[in-house]
Amino acid sequence: MPARAAVFVWLAATTAAALASAPGAPADGPIRNPAGVKGYAVHEWGVFTIHPDLEMANAALAAEWADCPKELYRTEPPNLRNLPWRGGVRKPIVYFHWDGEQPPPEQGVRMTVRFPDGRPVIWWPASEEGAGLKPAGQEVTDSLSWRLFLRKQPGGPAGAPPRTPQVADDHWYAQARKVKAEPVFSYGGSNRSGTFIDAEQFVYYDGLMTPLAFLKARRTPAGAIVLDATAPYPIHDLWCIDRTGNSAKLARVPLVPPGEQTLDLDWKTVAADDWHAATAEALAAELEKTGLHADEARSLVAIWQPGFFTRRA
Repeated sequence: MPARAAVFVWLAATTAAALASAPGAPADGPIRNPAGVKGYAVHEWGVFTIHPDLEMANAALAAEWADCPKELYRTEPPNLRNLPWRGGVRKPIVYFHWDGEQPPPEQGVRMTVRFPDGRPVIWWPASEEGAGLKPAGQEVTDSLSWRLFLRKQPGGPAGAPPRTPQVADDHWYAQARKVKAEPVFSYGGSNRSGTFIDAEQFVYYDGLMTPLAFLKARRTPAGAIVLDATAPYPIHDLWCIDRTGNSAKLARVPLVPPGEQTLDLDWKTVAADDWHAATAEALAAELEKTGLHADEARSLVAIWQPGFFTRRA
């Protein structure tokens, strides 16, 4: 691993919530929860990218946001050097799933995302800030708030279709749409003809947050890997990928306890013909075990396959 390599850490969180459409109190945990809560479930996933320096982080962010659909809401480009940042959650996506025996009902949801010591930068569909629904003095600061409608769009201009970002079929945003989830709508501003409606299969947002450098890695001259886990909890199922040579190598560590340790990894050389497909399928299977639906796990892996498995580092 070269000195300027980035560390990728995937994050998948699932919350099964009864909301207002099903009896009982909300319950936390994977959608297949033992309590048997039925209703709408919220799945969110993204990837922490931990960069060794601000220059590398800024370059990655600039490329990330430049590649986003032009229709997305954005704040003014921030001066990144004025924020205490060395990484963040890239491509955080929120899906709403129905986990009930009856057809899913229409549902209103209020959702707020906060950016500790940072700020939002880009998102879709419209938040209350992006649609101009916030009172003067309450514009975008360190949070975003949505008033969402699931399954059925609210009233808008007569005959006007909901607005959705236009992207090429091979764009990562189009890949995220392949997940089966409940449609999401929000008010997206207005003009003389009425209020526009934004639509999507998910809620997407990104921005700057408190540094999340809870895992550092470096290679010793002898070839061992030194891991420094600063979080107060263990890291499960660490995948180490070496693409510095002519062949790809993979090593997995079941558990990384807090603190610094030196690992003599058991590297396995993966045949070039099997590298992308077989390794991606194995990772998708592990993600599914955490509670993600199969199409969600495969979508996440497909979106991040170039960064996870192709980059030479």
